Amino acid sequence: MTRTYQQLNAEERGVVMAMKLQFCSMRSIASALGRAPSTISRELRRNEWQSEAGQCVMGRPRIAGGYDAKRAGKRARRVRREAWPSRKLHHTGLLWAEVRALLELKCSPEQIAAKLRQRHPGQRQLQACHE
Repeated sequence: MTRTYQQLNAEERGVVMAMKLQFCSMRSIASALGRAPSTISRELRRNEWQSEAGQCVMGRPRIAGGYDAKRAGKRARRVRREAWPSRKLHHTGLLWAEVRALLELKCSPEQIAAKLRQRHPGQRQLQACHE
């Protein structure tokens, strides 16, 4: 039986915060939420208070008292959003207009990729893969 990891939702983060304030263990928090202890451990490791010396690049919150559910949720949404790269083919970009013009000329995707490589050598942001 395989299980996929799902991040905690706002209500679950609130329960984690309340139980942490009552000095409950990670295992008791996990059993109250019906989650694996590793999920709670991961959440606390990512979002629990960090000293200024231990502050990481992703901006873990530095708050007195340990875990703040609101800040943890905000940080999780930001990290999830930043994890995806921006698209090359955006309808406001230069590449979009070029690809569209070549499609209107009935060029195949392979031909479009080859023409873009010829027109813009060394500029990967103005090239597209035929796939």
